[in-house]
Amino acid sequence: MQQTPVERSAADKERSKRPRESSFSAENWDLLSRFWHPIVYGSDLGAKPLPIRLLDQRLVVYRAGRRVVVANDVCIHRGAPLSRGWIADETLVCPYHGLRFDGSGRCVAIPPAGPVAHIPPKLRLTTYPVAERYGIVWTCLSPEPLAPLPEWPGMEQMNLQKVKLAPADWDCSAFRHVENFNDVAHFSFVHAGTFGDPTAPIVARYDVAPSANGLRRSMPVNQVDRDSFGKGSDQTTVMEYDYDYTLPFNSSLVISSPDGRDEYIYDAVCPVSSAKSRIFI
Repeated sequence: MQQTPVERSAADKERSKRPRESSFSAENWDLLSRFWHPIVYGSDLGAKPLPIRLLDQRLVVYRAGRRVVVANDVCIHRGAPLSRGWIADETLVCPYHGLRFDGSGRCVAIPPAGPVAHIPPKLRLTTYPVAERYGIVWTCLSPEPLAPLPEWPGMEQMNLQKVKLAPADWDCSAFRHVENFNDVAHFSFVHAGTFGDPTAPIVARYDVAPSANGLRRSMPVNQVDRDSFGKGSDQTTVMEYDYDYTLPFNSSLVISSPDGRDEYIYDAVCPVSSAKSRIFI
């Protein structure tokens, strides 16, 4: 069922609203809401809908058959949180009155009114664009994202051994986490005893080059050999660090050793609020 122009306009207006409890400035929220953000691993979507927060917006994420749906976590009938509902016959069931919503967000059943009840066209959820890539579900709070998803070809190379970590919640802004991931000056202090070399704190000069949707840079880093962790060895190797940052909060790092080995690290950040982030790495 296609939305009419009036319905599309109303839905777009609803999407553009900054939450009342937003911890972001209006300027920051308006800008960040126009980018793709990671919100959950696709493998974590099962038989129940999940509650998610993105930019202080409360969302519900669920699978309707093979389709992933992201919508505001509120039933437009009487305001119940849809994340407390369940999935039945590829529809999301509201836990309050049993209204059912399909993969487009349209209400397809009102059980208390009977099987032949008239369902107003406006009885539909406010849904958002969805993309599933690299095993992550991404969404954008605007109907037209400003930039594409990050390009991480290493994630799609079948010959690489892949390790997925559980999402981690950090009590800091997404801006601060991205700064941390891309910062090498703290290695000799925070990571001394693992891969950081406390005897070589000076960071080599490097150039930063703009990319289509971010920044790139490369630099040599004196790294304590990872194979020596826990062995009391202070052997170090000069590794090449290649960073690729993609707006707004996504980074990739390729660490190349002199013997030809490469390690790929990908870091995607969900700005839950202005002071809390969820990290997918």
